[in-house]
Amino acid sequence: MTAPAPSPARTWPAVLAGGAAALVYLSTLAHTQGPDALAYAELARARDLHPQHLLQHLLGGVALAPAQALAPGLHPALVLAAGNALAGGLGVGLCWLLAARAGAGPLLATAAAALFATAHGWWTVSTTAEVHAAPVAVQALAALWVGRRPAAAGLAHGAAALLHKTMILGLPGLLLAAGARAGLLLLGAALVVGLPYAALIGRDLARGDPLEGTATHWLLGELAQPPPAARPGPGRAVAASRGLGGAWVHFSPPRCGFDQGRPDFPNHHPMQRRQLWRGVQVGGALALAMGLLGAVALARRDRPLLWALAGWIALAVPAALWFEPDNPEYYLGPLLALLVLAAGGAQRLARATPAPAPVAALLALGGLLAAGAVGAHHLASDIGPAMHPRETVRRCGAPVPAR
Repeated sequence: MTAPAPSPARTWPAVLAGGAAALVYLSTLAHTQGPDALAYAELARARDLHPQHLLQHLLGGVALAPAQALAPGLHPALVLAAGNALAGGLGVGLCWLLAARAGAGPLLATAAAALFATAHGWWTVSTTAEVHAAPVAVQALAALWVGRRPAAAGLAHGAAALLHKTMILGLPGLLLAAGARAGLLLLGAALVVGLPYAALIGRDLARGDPLEGTATHWLLGELAQPPPAARPGPGRAVAASRGLGGAWVHFSPPRCGFDQGRPDFPNHHPMQRRQLWRGVQVGGALALAMGLLGAVALARRDRPLLWALAGWIALAVPAALWFEPDNPEYYLGPLLALLVLAAGGAQRLARATPAPAPVAALLALGGLLAAGAVGAHHLASDIGPAMHPRETVRRCGAPVPAR
């Protein structure tokens, strides 16, 4: 069974939520970019075809041309960050629509969108030149379409995979959601993904590159590197805590000094900020409980959407834990899916009480207050333009010179 499509009247709140989020992201663009973001800006300037995110830098290079013609002194990273702010707003609006499709009322759908919008991982990728906001948003669009328009969902999923190859982890869930029309979805995705990669492999072979090296490079990309277990870094449990928790909340101390976006402190384990970490644990447990309740409700209401969301979580989280467990960016798609399920679960819980409307309003208020507190914490500690030296003194006690 597939839930009815939202009426035009119900899409306006999603447009408003996404537009408000995009404005917040545009007003807090990070003038200090991380090393990856700066590297991506250079790749976009060269219109490089990176095997991990094939379409990302080509589109970025196309956007850079008119922007730099109008403002020659503008750093490419800021142009790309502005594009990501729009993609971030799209992701927030789609979170609202998916939550409404999962059975959440307007208040709870707004709470889910607010929690996603203020999550540290999403806010960060929406204000820097990173490469995760657009693919997650487009994959969310595929999840929204799969029950009614599987061919369009396949095309959207193919585009998401071209923007970032890890989005392919959402494909099995989409195929299960499409059911008897899975072939149509798979055909659309295969055409969008397969034709560009086949063309690139053919081009490289024509230049005399060996078949094995070329195919591995383009089709597997970073997964062809040495096993993650052989890489230096924190213990896996510490890394997983930092990645999973960091997708929602920033745990490191406030920024105190910068060198092209590199803060002068190491990444911290969440337990070094005990109260904050406990709050994240409680919030995560509540989200999981509500998400399970929402999954049970969605199995009766809209099974294709359940397959799309649960399948994304079931593959993306283990893959992130195996490949790069301390990177919050790889958990953003599952975070969106969990919040959608949790909003539906909270609505079902409210309906089971004698006063469903007041209980739903209270649950939504709790989510909105949590989103506000988390957002304020991020603005005070990590999000926003480069700090003025006076602000550094206020936060850190003494200025820290750039390295």
